[in-house]
Amino acid sequence: MKLSEIWERALFLLSVPKCICCGELLDFEEKALCSSCSEIFNEQKSRNCSRCSRKIPYCTCSNFYLESHYVKKLIKVYRYNSSKPELPGNLLVYCLKHDNRRDAFIRASVELAHSIEAAIDLSENKEYFIITNVPRRHKAILENGYDHAEMIARRIAKILGIEYAQFLVSKTEKPQKEVYGEKRKENAKFDYKKGPERSLKGKTVIIVDDVVTTGSSLAACAALIRGMGTRKIIGAALSIAYKDSYLKPRPSYSR
Repeated sequence: MKLSEIWERALFLLSVPKCICCGELLDFEEKALCSSCSEIFNEQKSRNCSRCSRKIPYCTCSNFYLESHYVKKLIKVYRYNSSKPELPGNLLVYCLKHDNRRDAFIRASVELAHSIEAAIDLSENKEYFIITNVPRRHKAILENGYDHAEMIARRIAKILGIEYAQFLVSKTEKPQKEVYGEKRKENAKFDYKKGPERSLKGKTVIIVDDVVTTGSSLAACAALIRGMGTRKIIGAALSIAYKDSYLKPRPSYSR
């Protein structure tokens, strides 16, 4: 048994983790969700995209707002359902934001890493890829002690063998969940992180977030990163909360 596995098992025994959904004690192999709740979680993942008809974890469809802000692909794992907060996927996001559970971060990172691998050929030229994340509000970091999107992004980078870097800081004042409609776009404010200037010429940047609702935060980050000369920008979110439409809006023609 490797030293790392011994350490993992020791942490498991000390923490005595329970399922974030039903509260049942977990086995070592189970991460954040018990086997029964994992089945429900897999049902969330098994939904089809209404645009490409593929299962959500294998879908790269973006939304129209993100497409207009250089994010042509959006990788995701499942659809967030705000009308049923008790669903495992919804509770996983809450746990990541507020509980800082090691097994929850492992579960989320592995799930999203698998979706990224399914969408992108990373077998060669990994040096052309960089993973970053939508930065959390400074106030939220002070309240919770960490940036959950950064922790997920760093784990994914390690799993995939890709460089992680953070280029931006959040200037957002209110939580996006407290803002609606067009005001979400106004509220999503970011700026370049202080430090030496860096060129991303020829690079593909994967921006990680937890939930994409309208895409305002991801789009604002993408617009700034685009200005650094990146070749391509790909979004990667644990879940999406918007309704994807099958047909694109028809152009209007004057008679």
